[in-house]
This record gives sequence, C-alpha cells and structure tokens, in this order.
Amino acid sequence: MKKPTNKRIVLIGFRGCGKSTIAKQLAEMLEWNYVSTDRLIEEKKGMSISRIVEENGWNYFRKLESEVINELQASKRSVIDTGGGVAIEHGREIDKLLDSSIVIWIDASLADIVQRLRNDANRPLLNQGNFIEDIEFNYKKRQPHYQNLAAYRFNTSVESAEEICNKIISEMRSA
Repeated sequence: MKKPTNKRIVLIGFRGCGKSTIAKQLAEMLEWNYVSTDRLIEEKKGMSISRIVEENGWNYFRKLESEVINELQASKRSVIDTGGGVAIEHGREIDKLLDSSIVIWIDASLADIVQRLRNDANRPLLNQGNFIEDIEFNYKKRQPHYQNLAAYRFNTSVESAEEICNKIISEMRSA
C-alpha cells in the first residue's frame, strides 16, 4: 500500500463536526502523528479550554492558540485537529501552517451540531447568550472561511469517520 508523503493534513471546521474523531483515526491509518491544537493549549496551561476562557477571556485563548499554531509550522507527517475558530481568527499564522498542508473541512448539518454540543459543558459559548443562537450565528459566519481555505469538504452527517478517512487517503494517493 502506497503511503501518502505530504507534510501534514490540517482539519478545519466548526465545533462538534467530528474533527477530533476523524483526525485520530486518519493519523492511525496513515501512521502519522495526531495533534490537537486544543489539547496542546490545555496541556500548556494545565486547565480546560472552558476554564481558560472563563478566567481569561477569548482574546487570551486566541493568543495561546496563535502560539500553538506557530509551534506546529515545522510539524511533518501529522494530522492536525484545529479548534473551530482557528481558520477565522489567525490570519497570517494559519496561512503559514496551511501553506504546506492538505486542508480539509469537516462539516455537519446544523441540526447535528446542535445535538452533539447540547450536553457538552466543556465548550463555552462564543459570543451569543443563547446556546442555539450562538451555534447558528457562528456556524453561518465561519462557513465561507472554511470553504475558502479547504481543498476538500466532508460531511459527518452523511458519511462515517471511516468512510471519510478512506476518501481522504484515496485523494492523497491520487494527488
């Protein structure tokens, strides 16, 4: 089996779309490193994203996220699972990371995202006071950015993680 030799794969998309699940499975299938920007931030600060945002605000979290993105620019043979806002909030830093990467947008229906996030207390609201309004507003705001950055788009509402991983590997082999 011919293994893809690209530097890295970066998964972008809204929270709750399945980026982490797909990134872990894809990294395992490729025998590459799995990297989560959110987990790196949590390890760096010794606390959850929710707590970081609660205690220090979104601007501070975005600063930490920017630092992590800069650190990942030298990574190779890695599948990188990014936070939902990373493609929107970091302009030039994310461009440098994405430049030598295959960028894949992992998407899902709005109804599925709401259902998946409904009971997840570890994900703080972004900027709206109401849970559903927050998701709808930010999902619609971010969609054009994801679309502009991604080479490929896969929807976890209609395909399983395994199907998506197999399609990604197939696309990499044919590229």
